[in-house]
Amino acid sequence: DLLALAVKPIVEERLLPYMMDIFKCSSLCIAQAMIRRYAPSDCSMYPLHKDQNAWGTAVIDLTVLPGSGLFVGVCSDLESCFFVPLDESGTDVVVHGWDVSHGVKLDKGHDRISLIVWVKSTSQSANMELALLQVARKRREEREDIMNSWSGAR
Repeated sequence: DLLALAVKPIVEERLLPYMMDIFKCSSLCIAQAMIRRYAPSDCSMYPLHKDQNAWGTAVIDLTVLPGSGLFVGVCSDLESCFFVPLDESGTDVVVHGWDVSHGVKLDKGHDRISLIVWVKSTSQSANMELALLQVARKRREEREDIMNSWSGAR
């Protein structure tokens, strides 16, 4: 798809090396990249959370509106929250680690579109793949046990 062709070199050749430098980890890889849209008709707030599924996150807000969009805070304390100041040109990138509490709050009518990129170390990715394989193997064994018990009951 055309969008992926346009975004891929920016993410792989510019953003990933930058994140490797920021996080001091040469083994980072792209775990997921997506375009996310928050339509005005949808929920206007995505509450504080942490991206515990990734080593780090990059956010490029493509429809910047001051006082609306990405905010950060301390733990779950809404009193500590503040909007991340971004240049209205849509060229700023916010990079944060998995442990940063953040969310999205939109002003009425703000149609927010952003590019989100999650990175992991290659060892994290390998460990996750191994864990998924182990879960799949266990489920397969459980299904086989059930099928065998049904066969024996006949």
